[in-house]
Amino acid sequence: MWKCWVMSLAVAMTSIACSDDDDASADDDAGETAAAFEAPVADGCIDDVAPGAHDYMCGELEYHVTVPARCVEEPCGLVLDVHGWIMTGADELAETEVDRLGMEHGYIAVHPTATLGPGRLTAEPEHSWRAGEDDVALHAFLQDAIDVFHVDVDRVHVMGFSQGGAMTWRLLCAYSEMFASVSPGAAGAGYGLPMPGGICEDGDNPAVQVPVLFLHGTADALSPHSTALQQRDQVIDSWEMEQDEVLSEDDAHNWTRYTNADGNVFEFMEHDYASSLDFLLGHCFPGSTTGGILACKDEAAFTWGQAAMDFFIAHPRR
Repeated sequence: MWKCWVMSLAVAMTSIACSDDDDASADDDAGETAAAFEAPVADGCIDDVAPGAHDYMCGELEYHVTVPARCVEEPCGLVLDVHGWIMTGADELAETEVDRLGMEHGYIAVHPTATLGPGRLTAEPEHSWRAGEDDVALHAFLQDAIDVFHVDVDRVHVMGFSQGGAMTWRLLCAYSEMFASVSPGAAGAGYGLPMPGGICEDGDNPAVQVPVLFLHGTADALSPHSTALQQRDQVIDSWEMEQDEVLSEDDAHNWTRYTNADGNVFEFMEHDYASSLDFLLGHCFPGSTTGGILACKDEAAFTWGQAAMDFFIAHPRR
């Protein structure tokens, strides 16, 4: 009995010693991680790196950037959220609330505003993205923001609505290596037109496959639902995907996941919700609380901004 007790005591003491060593090792690792993160330093047009909301004028474009307090002390993710035609970055922010969600989950939120171009609805100039030109500018700003704020490069994402959805597809096609996952809404590639042969405008595919959450309304009056179905089918065919699971559905929406042998994910969210304007119909933000013309007037089973953020959190770079 005495011998057993002595052996037990020795084992216990050894365990305590190991535990102390483990704790010390964990503290050392935490200290090294903290020490490895360099505080952001203002550079170029990103002239203020304090926590909070900032408006940066870089080239011809204005960027509203929301920086959570933790993101000046540790690497954070980043979400670029691109508005549609006639909208501004502030309008997109109000509809998706990605700034608030980023504060909650540790993501810097970037909301750019397009330049003003000739009006198509009125005689007044209207905000509109310039395909090919603004794509390059947005990519350059993202790279600068990643460098300045020492962003976690495995958690960089882009989403956008309407023209911003088309921009999301184009950025995926041109710079797929930058993004962990993306969420285009209410638009196919290019300016809403599917491209024969592949996902991208030139009929090709992104160099790197990334998870995609694609939102589209069945009654969209500006970007036809048939176009969205073609875009969905091209993704599934190009990436050799099969239906995996219906994640959510009711009489007004269907949310389906497709996967392939490489483990990549494509999720298609189609809905029957509509704006109060016949000009837009299903060209609207599900779950919006703004009461604006782009808000879907019907009670929705999901909120796109929240769904996109959840998707990004679940899909960092593989």
